[in-house]
Amino acid sequence: EYSFIWLRDLPLIRAMGANFVRVYGWAPDNDHSAFLDAMHAHGLYLMATFYMGEASETPVGTPEERSKIISSFRQQVREYRNHPALLMWSFGNELNGVWNGYLQQLGHSQEDPCAWDERFDDKGGCWVHKLEPPKPGTTCYETSFCVYKRLFSFINDAAVAAKEEAD
Repeated sequence: EYSFIWLRDLPLIRAMGANFVRVYGWAPDNDHSAFLDAMHAHGLYLMATFYMGEASETPVGTPEERSKIISSFRQQVREYRNHPALLMWSFGNELNGVWNGYLQQLGHSQEDPCAWDERFDDKGGCWVHKLEPPKPGTTCYETSFCVYKRLFSFINDAAVAAKEEAD
């Protein structure tokens, strides 16, 4: 229960002249109606981030795992789609960051492994060390393309599902 914080802070945020707040993530099992109502009462709009945490919390290594996440996101959008304070959603946070494990799980996906090279994960990727963008046909390009294609396909599938619910 964090209402003591946002009941204190929302009037201050509005007094600063802000009209928009981004929330990093909220627990999908909690009811956020009171928070959204308070945002609306203060003339504030919200960008809610669908919380995924790290890949150890929300695995994405199989199509079934990704489908389950999208279903949960769809349910969240359905629940709050008509609230006047909710302006937009963000799906996860920094899913392309190597520190959270999503690229690794997507790269080692059981149905079609990408041969993701984890030696460069904490150094910005294999292309950083070549001092030039990866070229098609190289291992660096092919593995990076494979992983990012899978990541952006997953994000796109979530966006399509959210739009279906919002419309």
